[in-house]
Amino acid sequence: MDIQKSLLITAAVFIALLVLLLFFVAYKYYVQSKNCNAYRSENTNLCKEKEEIEKVLHTKEERCKKLTSDMECKNKELQDLKGKISLSASEAIVFAKELGDISMQMESDVRLSASFKLKTLVSELAYKTSRMCKSIVSKDGDNYSRFAICANMLALERVMLNLISSVTRDSTPQPTALPSSYFNTFLQYNNVDCPTKKQ
Repeated sequence: MDIQKSLLITAAVFIALLVLLLFFVAYKYYVQSKNCNAYRSENTNLCKEKEEIEKVLHTKEERCKKLTSDMECKNKELQDLKGKISLSASEAIVFAKELGDISMQMESDVRLSASFKLKTLVSELAYKTSRMCKSIVSKDGDNYSRFAICANMLALERVMLNLISSVTRDSTPQPTALPSSYFNTFLQYNNVDCPTKKQ
């Protein structure tokens, strides 16, 4: 009887220890699984953050490329504009020389008191002025060329008025309004805005 009791107690203790062991293993597995899930969740969040950072970096990289491309385009446009300004300035110099040649020829003809030749020269001047103004002002319209053209036109207008005045001083009628009215009409017709100073 005592032996049976002893065996029962031993079996009960063994079962109890086994249950405790199983409970401990189950608890440890639960804790480990919980930690693993938390780690997995944290790892997932880190992966998402990494993907978002990569997207942001990629977007910034694309923006940098676009900005670089835009800067290169702007630089090219600037170089083209400089080339156009240089070209327009050289064209304005050629135009000024042509106006000078016409004024010299006109002075010679006016001193011969040829009223018809004066009108012919004004018409020639109109053609050259129109051709050069439309070539330069309409093409890029930079202020330097506009100023150079208008300054030459107005200077030549004064030369023409002085020449007409000197030639017609003792004669009638006085065609002093011819150049001024022509130039005013031409400037308005061609929308040429003459700046008062170099900009």
